[in-house]
Amino acid sequence: MGLKPAIFPEYLGRSDWDKGFLCYEYVGLQGIYQSVKCSLVWLTGLLADRYMDGERLTVEDEKAVVEKLLAFHPHSEDKIGCGLDSIMVDRHPQFRQSRCLFVIRTDGGWIDFSYQKCLRAYIRDKYPSHAERFIREHFKRSSS
Repeated sequence: MGLKPAIFPEYLGRSDWDKGFLCYEYVGLQGIYQSVKCSLVWLTGLLADRYMDGERLTVEDEKAVVEKLLAFHPHSEDKIGCGLDSIMVDRHPQFRQSRCLFVIRTDGGWIDFSYQKCLRAYIRDKYPSHAERFIREHFKRSSS
């Protein structure tokens, strides 16, 4: 089952990130997998090749990450701390093979955050009756 822009006029002219989240509105509970996949395609591109290590996101990408990802992190207020200056892509300090997202705070401090935790929280919020089974079956780690 594939989603085609021609089917949903609202899909046209949207950013890739918004297209991923629009999927949630149309495929219903049976399509959680396809919905998450849409969003992960955008996120994978972001982490894989759109930004170099240490590079801050564009205003558009940062807005999407903050509103549609970081907002669902279970500890988003702690991550943002004294205030959000920007979002950056870089290598994790302990796991150098992994590229991840970092909150750059207004005081110059920075901290990583897990996009998987954000997605899990989003799924739990939007699909409470199916969330735990979906997360158990499709996410590598079962931590919240």
